[in-house]
Amino acid sequence: MGNVEQNLTLQHTVARYCPTAPPCLQDPAILKKLDVYANMLFETALPAGFIGQVSRETLNLRHILDSVLPLTNPSLLAAFAKDIKVCDLGTGAGLPGLPLAIALPDVQFFLADSASKRLNFVNEVVLNLQLQNVKTIHCEADDLSAHLDDVDLVTFRAFRKPLASLELALQCTKIGAKAMYWRARPLDFSNPEVSKRLQSLGWSQPDFIDFGEIGEIGNRGVHVFQRNSASKAPYPRKFKKIRKEQLVVDFG
Repeated sequence: MGNVEQNLTLQHTVARYCPTAPPCLQDPAILKKLDVYANMLFETALPAGFIGQVSRETLNLRHILDSVLPLTNPSLLAAFAKDIKVCDLGTGAGLPGLPLAIALPDVQFFLADSASKRLNFVNEVVLNLQLQNVKTIHCEADDLSAHLDDVDLVTFRAFRKPLASLELALQCTKIGAKAMYWRARPLDFSNPEVSKRLQSLGWSQPDFIDFGEIGEIGNRGVHVFQRNSASKAPYPRKFKKIRKEQLVVDFG
């Protein structure tokens, strides 16, 4: 199928699963850019192994729509206020950062990853679509503070374990920042050690926004954390130390 037909497929996907989609997800110009990006994912990122095997039709659902789901919830959409700084940690092939940036041209996005080949692909998309609100950062997550600070919102869609992600996010976020963590089901925070760690990191107990069953990809939701205070020593730590801790490995 050509781009026009695929754009209609994406438009129908949004209409079917997000009947109350905001104007940005009904704008033909935005849908066209999302479609171009989806084609590039299918034709370049998939053969390169940057995303898993998926049909072109399912890609719209699994990667494009899933990335922009927060925009279909009024409270989450409000978190993407004009002129804020958003960092997508472990962006890979640009998910969810690029779909969000395409839909929200007035919001500044920083897409960070340690894999140069994936970021080269992201930069090709940015150039192709002439996205003025996207910058890429090539670095390890625990070195992000050398490149970026005062971030208002951080996103994790297919990144590290929850506690690892939140600790690494301390590298670039300011007090009051939010973090969105994509999940199929809500995390269980009944373990007192997990609650204690969140408090030490300065993050709140999260809300969970449940979007329910989304076609063949199943249940989807987003945890929303807020950074209420500075972290306590020894946080944040280097990832080499974070990834070996049993509490981090076991949770999530």
